Amino acid sequence: YDAVSNSEKVGADTRLMATTDAHQMNEAIKKPRPEDTLGIKRADMPQVQSRHYPELFDYLVDAGATLAQATVAATSLKAVQGEFSDDGVEKMMKTALDSNGTSRSKPLLVSSDNYIIDGHHRWLASYNLGKDIPIVKISLPVKELLQLVRDFKHTTYRGIYEEPS
Repeated sequence: YDAVSNSEKVGADTRLMATTDAHQMNEAIKKPRPEDTLGIKRADMPQVQSRHYPELFDYLVDAGATLAQATVAATSLKAVQGEFSDDGVEKMMKTALDSNGTSRSKPLLVSSDNYIIDGHHRWLASYNLGKDIPIVKISLPVKELLQLVRDFKHTTYRGIYEEPS
């Protein structure tokens, strides 16, 4: 895929590296090095379905947060999660290429210090395609926001290779 090879524009501040696997697309998928993440396992990362976003946003505002929508360069964000499914990233990349990016329409949840709370695989797909990505930036630092989202009543958890239910 040309879009993947075009993502070689890796800046000095980028915390990503290439890894290779036989199941990956023609080019290696770029992923954060373990030391550049907070190292939290996928199974311990909160996930919120988009249908619950309005209620989540109200919950976060009630907790004192402010929220702002934006579209940002994927390279400006940092990973909390420390493990990623290459197949999941490839699938999102292919869907994005086939449908002009619609797989990235659900915004990522991002802390005030630019850590991703929800949406790591969408982020990696956008990063590898060299695309900007929609976010909701929440005015709380990562540890505080992570705990609030974990405590949200509609938060779910999935292992790295579990399919959505």
